[in-house]
Amino acid sequence: MMELTEKKNARRDTYITGNFILGFCANFLFFGTNLYLIPVLPLYLHYLGKNSAAIGLIIGSFSFTAILLRPQVGRLSDFVTKRSLMLWGTVIFLLVPPLYLCTQSTLLLTAIRLVHGVGLALFAAASAALVPDIVPATRLGEATGIYVTSVSIASGLAPLLGNYVVLHATPAVQLLLPCLFSALAALLVFNIKESPPTGNKTPVSLWQAGHNVHVFVPCLTFATCTFSVGTITAFLPLFLKQHGINNSSIFFLFYSGTLIIVRFLAGRLSDRWPRSLIIIPSLFFVAAGLAVLAYTTNITLLSLAAVIVGLGYALVYPNLNAWVVEHTPAATRGASLGIFSASTDLGAFLGPLFMGLLVDQLGYRQTYLLATIVPLTGLLIFWRILGQADK
Repeated sequence: MMELTEKKNARRDTYITGNFILGFCANFLFFGTNLYLIPVLPLYLHYLGKNSAAIGLIIGSFSFTAILLRPQVGRLSDFVTKRSLMLWGTVIFLLVPPLYLCTQSTLLLTAIRLVHGVGLALFAAASAALVPDIVPATRLGEATGIYVTSVSIASGLAPLLGNYVVLHATPAVQLLLPCLFSALAALLVFNIKESPPTGNKTPVSLWQAGHNVHVFVPCLTFATCTFSVGTITAFLPLFLKQHGINNSSIFFLFYSGTLIIVRFLAGRLSDRWPRSLIIIPSLFFVAAGLAVLAYTTNITLLSLAAVIVGLGYALVYPNLNAWVVEHTPAATRGASLGIFSASTDLGAFLGPLFMGLLVDQLGYRQTYLLATIVPLTGLLIFWRILGQADK
């Protein structure tokens, strides 16, 4: 009997490990495709003659469809396989990038970017919902932190590659290369072994999932964080160019390095300490990093800003994500995580959009300084409403 139990446990561990590794690698390639475009698209749009407001609109619109669809995808993931949703996301990411080369119209480029965001919604929400299904609840914070280091690694390598390709290749090569990453991600997702969902065959309403204070407050809090990061990514190459720094990938190299180190070293702590003691200081670090970035004129300050922002972001996401999982019933978990996942895109959409309107009026430094107010507002909201909930 004991031998049979050991065999079952071994099979279960193999199942968990195999799916975790496949999901981790697919995440790396999929988000690497998107992050590769961070230095590529703003400079390509600038090359086309677009002003800051137009660049902010086009880049930010990527997140608009993801905002609308991520909750729906999370809702679907409660009764269809996550693998199928992730696979469709990779297919869209495979087909869309060449379309940017087909027009110079701001309207059409925005429309293409909206379609691109559908792929993000499908993959990201389903991928996030996959983790709680395959790891023990007692290691959820640690596992989530490790899982999303796939994105952290991509954050360092993909913009670096994008910056190199911008300097050495034509726009056609720049925008066709992401298709290769997406194809590889699709192959990995196809090999994920996932059991059919055993829950309800009809999805719960988004209202049923989203009206929970432990869902919408973490969503709003994380949106203030991604607002800041979205503002950084949309305008960083152009901001640094004013100071004679032509390699924005340095920021993302230090940023992602910090994410990886902090999430691996501090992952276990997030399951042992009250999560509010980690979340609240993390938002302060994001704001402080933005302030340092605003006064960046050299590589040293740029690297310091990246480390500070990375420290905050490394800790805030897995802990807010785990907070949602721990405070929502299993029947609404997919929908709740889909809504939470949409907060990533809400901030990434609003940051470039609103800050893009201000850049032409205030300049990059003043815009980054103004953006520090946003994560500090998120800090106050979380502290006032949920700060005492886990003590």
